[in-house]
Amino acid sequence: MRRRIPSLQLFGSDRHFPAVVSRSARSSTYDFRMQLRIVYIYTLELKGMIRIIWWRIADM
Repeated sequence: MRRRIPSLQLFGSDRHFPAVVSRSARSSTYDFRMQLRIVYIYTLELKGMIRIIWWRIADM
């Protein structure tokens, strides 16, 4: 039940980025959360790919 997140949606969230950066007080924590979220999404994608490859190897 893993949701696939399209890369366009991921890059589309960068539009609001300059407005947040202008507020220097919250920009660092926001940037950190965004990086964590991106890393988390990429680890989920990697786990899914490894699982699919593992299933294909097991089917052989």
